[in-house]
Amino acid sequence: MAESMPVAFEELVRIIKESPVSGWDNAWKVGVTPWDSGDVQPALCNLIMSNELDLPKNGRALIPGCGKGYDATFIASQLGLDVLAIDLSSTAIQAARDRFDTSSSRVPDAKVSFEVADFFAFSVPDDQRFTLIYDYTFFVAIPPVLRSDWGKQISALLKPGGYLITLVWPLNLPADDDGPPFFVKPEHYVDVLGDGWEKVLDKVPEISIPQHRCNNILCTGVNDHVRIPLATYMNVYDGLRHAVKLQPDIRTFCLSLQFISHRVTLPMYESRRARIQSDCTVFCKTLLDDMNSLNVPFTSAALDLAMRIRRQLLKLVYGIDLDFPDHPPVQGDHSATVDAGIPQLPNFQPFSTAALNTTVDMVGRSGNVSKLVQAFEVLTQPLPPQASQHYSLGFDRP
Repeated sequence: MAESMPVAFEELVRIIKESPVSGWDNAWKVGVTPWDSGDVQPALCNLIMSNELDLPKNGRALIPGCGKGYDATFIASQLGLDVLAIDLSSTAIQAARDRFDTSSSRVPDAKVSFEVADFFAFSVPDDQRFTLIYDYTFFVAIPPVLRSDWGKQISALLKPGGYLITLVWPLNLPADDDGPPFFVKPEHYVDVLGDGWEKVLDKVPEISIPQHRCNNILCTGVNDHVRIPLATYMNVYDGLRHAVKLQPDIRTFCLSLQFISHRVTLPMYESRRARIQSDCTVFCKTLLDDMNSLNVPFTSAALDLAMRIRRQLLKLVYGIDLDFPDHPPVQGDHSATVDAGIPQLPNFQPFSTAALNTTVDMVGRSGNVSKLVQAFEVLTQPLPPQASQHYSLGFDRP
């Protein structure tokens, strides 16, 4: 049930309406900051200290709307990330810098930069994108018309495989246009992020400060964003090949194989893993068959890329690392389920005869006879009964 807006929020709304540009700095100057609890958010602290998720321990973190920087300092101290904390208010940023310089709780080598910056006008080169972004009350502070821009900015600034942590508060506000803070539900975050995200944690925090208790939900997503989806790339290739009747040359094939080789190394979350692996397999086989039918020579580069794809798919699907082929393949839980029509693979598929042939073939190509013999001895141990019920990858031929 929606609640009436607290008095402190009503005063904040008045200040921002009077001066939309400088209102946030004015609010800090007069101390109208109802979101500022004076310490690290317990929900964030519990998430990091519990090791519930394998959060990144290197790289950069971004915190928009950082305020006095309690959470920024904690993230830098506990995860070891190089944190950039930004806010529109110069008053807040100066307070954050002063607090950081005198804080006794931060580790000596914690790296945090506090900067006055507009999140929506902010950009970084691709090689400086962030491995973690943390949003506490920033999303609810912006007008709803800007939320789609928030989603685009998050996707642009976060590295593939990076984490977005959002602490959603306050909830249960009236669903009207008065704000900030504006009416919000946890699904509003998901709606504007688009494809390529997985919500890996969504719960009411076990620990909250009294004024936030039972009123915030922690949502953590992994950005699996790929600028060009594999299916789109496949459709473009197919259209050029068959509709436009263009004949690809070795450069086209090598670039396409390179694209697949890169894609299979990116993170995949469970509900899409089967489809991505299947698309990579089908597209790779299509490229190799087309090279053969068009008499395009198999250069060393093309062969190397094809072998990389095979190696990665063997590791992902069967649990076989060709750097250690004498190790037995890992058998997983084979009770597959279905989510939104997409089969969810277990951790690893049962080892098949075709996979054995591929493994031995690739080890043999390396010329290491000793490792070849070891791999064959280990991998020809009796297979589990369910192995005969599974089929191999499309290009894993005996």
